Amino acid sequence: MNEVRNIPNMDIPVISDDIKFWMVRTKEGFFFDEFIREEFIAIGWNAVTKEDVQESLSGERENILKEKVRKIYGGQAPGASVSKCARFCNQLNKDDIAMIVGERQVAFAKIGEYYEANREKLTPQFEIQVHKDIETAVYNRDHFSCPYVKRRRIEVLRTLERNSAMNPYLVNVMAVNRHSLSDLSEFSEIILSSCYDAFLYKGKLTLTFRVRQRDNISAVDLSEFILCAAKIISKDAPSMVTVKTALHSPGDILLQIGDFIKENGINLFVCYLIVFGGRIKDCELPSILGVIKDIINRDYNRKKQEIELKRMEAETALIEEEVLEKRLDNLERQRRLEISTIEMNAEALARSAERLQVEPDSATILHIETIMKRDRE
Repeated sequence: MNEVRNIPNMDIPVISDDIKFWMVRTKEGFFFDEFIREEFIAIGWNAVTKEDVQESLSGERENILKEKVRKIYGGQAPGASVSKCARFCNQLNKDDIAMIVGERQVAFAKIGEYYEANREKLTPQFEIQVHKDIETAVYNRDHFSCPYVKRRRIEVLRTLERNSAMNPYLVNVMAVNRHSLSDLSEFSEIILSSCYDAFLYKGKLTLTFRVRQRDNISAVDLSEFILCAAKIISKDAPSMVTVKTALHSPGDILLQIGDFIKENGINLFVCYLIVFGGRIKDCELPSILGVIKDIINRDYNRKKQEIELKRMEAETALIEEEVLEKRLDNLERQRRLEISTIEMNAEALARSAERLQVEPDSATILHIETIMKRDRE
């Protein structure tokens, strides 16, 4: 087996602490396909313009807008309609994340710039007529173009079926919250785990493992998977790792570790390689362990060379020499610990992952296949 020529650089998304999370509905799903295909989200009440809500709404100005909405659209809560327009125009920011709810699918997307569609064509009267037509329409038979003027561009991150594999907390939110636009920032980690297999957010690395086992889950398999994965990603310090589960066969396991240094992505990759490597054709655990050892040794040799170079460049001061020698000793101990931790936990982790039917994101498995293919060359 050839030596792995490069240590894999895990491209872990770093999520800003400042972003917000939103739920956007699609008029009973009729606008969902267009939103995803054309990469935008939109909100109604075309009679309310961005200029109307740019300034702070209070007193007489707000009452005028409420009356305008009530006269054109009717309804019992014109204030809520005006508030949603103001929120869409002023509070949604670039890189916020939207959960876009369709009839049978849910998409997650980064929010982009505000823009407007053709206001002359998309009049309030046209909007109202489309809404009336939808009331008697049949989903998947009748089709409508979105009649809303106020829009924002999006970048779709992931699309999921609305089935039992979705996080139950998000399913519950969709069931009880029927508003066209809602702030879901309290569910930030759950939404992010639906978008990414791994991400850094608020100082923590979160890993999402998607369990697809539909039968009863063994407590032994679950505990074995969590403990072995925690030991590997934390370099045998599992107490640093916390766990959240949304398991309802199928469901998600979330492992979190604080103060994660991005260069330690090698441990994450090793964990992925053990859990998902068996999904790759002609790839068995012994060959996976060989690749892992090559990766760790390569990383060790790189760090060792850096220290030895400093020793050569440093003055002959005894204290400096002792410090560098100690760093080399610590590095070697760390290498042995990492390899022994992996050897002790790899088989159990792979076994429990198979029994739980833990499935990766397509991008994750492609990255693993690239490394394995390169190793065979």
